[in-house]
Amino acid sequence: MGYRIVYGEDPFREKPRQRGRLRALTAGFALAFVVLVRVFWPQGTSLLRQVLLPGPDAAAFQQMAADIRAGEPVDDAVTAFCRTVVEDALGQTD
Repeated sequence: MGYRIVYGEDPFREKPRQRGRLRALTAGFALAFVVLVRVFWPQGTSLLRQVLLPGPDAAAFQQMAADIRAGEPVDDAVTAFCRTVVEDALGQTD
């Protein structure tokens, strides 16, 4: 039985375009889920808030939303939000 060696691009390597598409699909499904919960299950809205934004993290989320409304790039606003949540969880402040 013969074999063949192929040099060049790795066919299994994930392409950047595919990663961006996956992120967009994930964000779209998450947004659709939250909207559907809000429309069809009002009690679920408060439950999601408690699960996703417990305690002081709600203030960090509100700050992130304000930053996005002010024109800050979404990536930067989400990164700042995540850092704030992690720092609060670890008890660290700058």
